[in-house]
Amino acid sequence: MLHFSPRDSLRVLAKNTWAARRDDGITQLEAWDDRQIHRSVLYRYRWRHERTVSAGYDDDRMPLARSSTRALTVQVQWEI
Repeated sequence: MLHFSPRDSLRVLAKNTWAARRDDGITQLEAWDDRQIHRSVLYRYRWRHERTVSAGYDDDRMPLARSSTRALTVQVQWEI
């Protein structure tokens, strides 16, 4: 998390996960292999104590399953 000022902040997240299980012949469990790549960026601006505007981008990939998800989000929060 990087704070440019008390009102502006930027969060950058990069995460790689990998897990696998082999068929050992004893437990009768299926062998599987899973890998996921996650990247996200979120910018937040607070113009008053209870009012914020956020904009973010998420990119999730599962290369072994050949699937990909991308999302762009904008959020305005106004508390009473």
